[in-house]
Amino acid sequence: MLKAVSQLLLTISLLTNVSHGLTITKSEKYAPSIFPSTAYHIEEDVENPEQLIVATFQSLGTLQYGGQLETFVGRGRAGYSEGQGSSALFNMTSSFYQINSTHIIVVDKRNHCLRWVNRLTNSTSLFAGKCTSSGFGDGQATEARFNEPNTIVSPYKNGTYYLTDSKTNAVRVLRVLEDHQSVVIETIIQNDHLLNNVKSLAVYLNNYMLVSAASHLLQVTGNTIMTLEEFDEDIEYLYSLSTENLLLVVDYEGIYQLNLLNLQGDTVWNPSLGGSCSGEKPHSVSLSTRRDQLYVGYQDCVEVLTLKGILYVVRSHNNGLLPIQHAIANVCC
Repeated sequence: MLKAVSQLLLTISLLTNVSHGLTITKSEKYAPSIFPSTAYHIEEDVENPEQLIVATFQSLGTLQYGGQLETFVGRGRAGYSEGQGSSALFNMTSSFYQINSTHIIVVDKRNHCLRWVNRLTNSTSLFAGKCTSSGFGDGQATEARFNEPNTIVSPYKNGTYYLTDSKTNAVRVLRVLEDHQSVVIETIIQNDHLLNNVKSLAVYLNNYMLVSAASHLLQVTGNTIMTLEEFDEDIEYLYSLSTENLLLVVDYEGIYQLNLLNLQGDTVWNPSLGGSCSGEKPHSVSLSTRRDQLYVGYQDCVEVLTLKGILYVVRSHNNGLLPIQHAIANVCC
């Protein structure tokens, strides 16, 4: 999976590395099948953690263990329309962010916009950009323009959201008031060479970011971009832990874990070696907030991997142990 590793050591304040890493002890299908869908983004439902929310190509659905994918907005046809339930149309739901139990921001990648989903009514509305109109521009919500936005994360939980904009080779930031009625979009970095086709990101302290562009994992600090690692395959997904020293990197060969303090890492999971979704290529991952489990999204399949023990980290300012179930920061696709 890995081609080359930079010798640069990252400095992350307030943390001491005692990460034990992730070890897989069991693999099974979370559900019989999600055919004909691909799980581009998965995470536990904040309203009902016993089920997952899955972003497929043109819809969002819920998935319970052993059950079938139940679509609650969108349907199996690409397009654009605002509406309720199956009357709403998307064109590649590449990422989403659950504001709370009733509202979700959805990245509608090939419609070049962000959509607002009300879970109470399963209805959609425009959140930012202009759907079906690509471009590049900052400003108020509907004044801004995107060109194939891909991933949205909000590590600080303070109304600030970070977004990769793939075809403009940029990372954008959305500043949202508490009532979510006012949204301002700004570009924080753009580089047509190094950030070409930027896809996933993880945001840490002081706007320090890790982003993926094709097969490269990049470190972004201010206006400085440095290559940390290069993989054999294009990176599909990044998943960061709030401990800020462990990153999961997903490409079509499997899942790789990287310690960011010393850039040491190894393969967590290679589906070609076995498993319930053997032969499929992974697209997304999500760590359970309640159990020692890792969810993996594939085409037509969602897998659940049981982890050995609980990952702990030590915060150097108080030397207190924090279990991984209470240490999840953000999901990034």
